[in-house]
Formats: sequence, C-alpha cells, structure tokens
Amino acid sequence: MKRLVLIIATAGALASVACKKKTEAGGGAAASGSASAAPATATGDAGAQKDLKAARGGQALGAVYAVARLDPNYGKTYAIVFAGEPITCATVDQLSEKAAEQAFEVRVREALAPDGSITWAYGQVAANLGATVPANLEKMTAFEVTADRVSGTLPAGVAHESANGKLEVAGAFSAPLCPALPLRPERDAKDRHKEAAPVPLTGGPVELVISGKRLEIKGATAMPGMEEGRYEVRLSTEPHGCSMGVRSDVVVTIGLGRETPTLALGGTWISGDMGADVEPSLEVKAKRTDAGVELTLAGAMDYNVDGRPGAQPYKVELKGSLTAPMCEADL
Repeated sequence: MKRLVLIIATAGALASVACKKKTEAGGGAAASGSASAAPATATGDAGAQKDLKAARGGQALGAVYAVARLDPNYGKTYAIVFAGEPITCATVDQLSEKAAEQAFEVRVREALAPDGSITWAYGQVAANLGATVPANLEKMTAFEVTADRVSGTLPAGVAHESANGKLEVAGAFSAPLCPALPLRPERDAKDRHKEAAPVPLTGGPVELVISGKRLEIKGATAMPGMEEGRYEVRLSTEPHGCSMGVRSDVVVTIGLGRETPTLALGGTWISGDMGADVEPSLEVKAKRTDAGVELTLAGAMDYNVDGRPGAQPYKVELKGSLTAPMCEADL
C-alpha cells in the first residue's frame, strides 16, 4: 500500500475534544522494538522535536513538542499529540488556546500487511480528535516503542487540508510515553446503557488464513441490516458480543440477504470495511433459523481494502461451519 493518507487532526478541535479520544490510525513497519511493547508512565516535559518540521499554509509553526499514549480501544495504537508549546502527560488534555492553534495528532498502530507480515502503519482522515474513519494503512519506514518512549519518522508530503490552511509535517520524532488511555466498554446494540457481553461461539471451528497468516475465529454474531431482508455475520479473532462495532484484531463481515454475498475485512489490524462481492472461488452457504444464521464457508478469494487498481490484495481463505446468533439492534 503506497498511497499516503496520514491523519493529522487539526488543532482547533484539540482542546475541546481531547478527552473523547475516538481516533484510530494504523500501525506500521517496526524499525526496532516490538509491537507488543508495554507503555510506561512518563510524566516529564516533552522535549522540542528538533528534527520534525511543521508548517501551516507554508509558514513554519516553530518549535513542536510531543507526548504519546497507548489507546487500547484500537489494538496497539499509539496516539501522538504534537503541540506548539511544551506539554506533559498531565497537561496534554488541557492545552492552551495558543497551543491548540498549532496542535495535531498522529496515530500509529500495529497492522497486518497484505503480504501477511505484522508491521507498524499509520493513516486515516479525521476532522478533529473526536472523529475518525478507517483509511488505508501506510507502513512507517521507522517506528520504535521502548519502555518509556515512541520514536519514528514521518516522510515528506504528509499533509492535512483544513479551514485553517494546509498543515504539513515531516521528519523524525521521539515522544515520552504517558499512561494509556482508558478502555471503553462495548455497548449493547439494542440497549446502549448495557455493556455487550461476549457471546459464546457455537459450532466451528472456522479456519481463517489471511495472506498465509493462520488465525482462529473466536467470535460470531449476526446483525440485521438497514434494508429489509439484509443481514450480516461478523466473524472475529477475539470473542465479541452484540455491539454495533466489534473490537478485534481482524473482523470478517459476510453480508447476506442479496443475490451475491459480500465480504469485508476490518478490525484493528486491517483498515478496510469496504464490502466486495464474494467470488465464485469462495463458497458461502447461509440459512436463517430460530437460533440465528447457520453459516458454512469453503474456499478463498482476494480482497482489496479500498478497490484501488494495482493495490496489493489480501488473500482470504475460509473453511468451516458455525451458527451465529442474531443480535437485536436499535437501528
């Protein structure tokens, strides 16, 4: 995946929504250090990022400071906040108005590349720190997580268009690692006041192989669609419940109720969620019952996360049967 789509969240919204923290971004190629490195609890000032250059509308922003936090709501995702004045782990959510005018956030996350390797990547487009959508993951040419810091390099050409002008950043950074952001409970799709408890897997096993990487399906639920007669089955590599979203490294969504089923890959490891018609090489049999959806899968197909011509696809292999209980949802 070679197209650059980094997300830099503009700073005007930084001060007002920093506590919401719903942004997601990609993990990329580990220069050194492990994708599973545990965050420490740095509390000191963030030193000036001498090798990172930032400009808005062609005008240099001056000194830039940074701190980083693990966001476990999106797997191994590191949210790195850059600001135009010194910040600490204690003050990152109370940026001054001046700092907010020159602040932005970059997210780097552990990801599964189309060749089957685990890497660090970044990328996504957000209008502010409280809103995010999946986007193409771009490998980091350099990224390292140690006990108390994250370090990496952003290539030239990383930019975000906003009403305040085009923001551009490039160069190396090294930020102290603060305590992790809190893990939010997954809410029930029918009753948002209730937490979605994991649903036990019925049947199986279902084998999932993505680009040669073998994974185990540990969760399966069905969800009604927005159109009458449409529904989908969510298969995940972690147990999940009847929530609108599924928190898992990999989520395979099979869209049903139309002449040709669809398949989409998502989750914290893959930035996709775009449905593609299931190819004849992958057999999908589904039957609605009182217990839910009886699903049988056999075969393989290529899946392109966004349909870009020439992009390297993921090869998806599925084999096995299970029953996915139908969830109730407040649509």
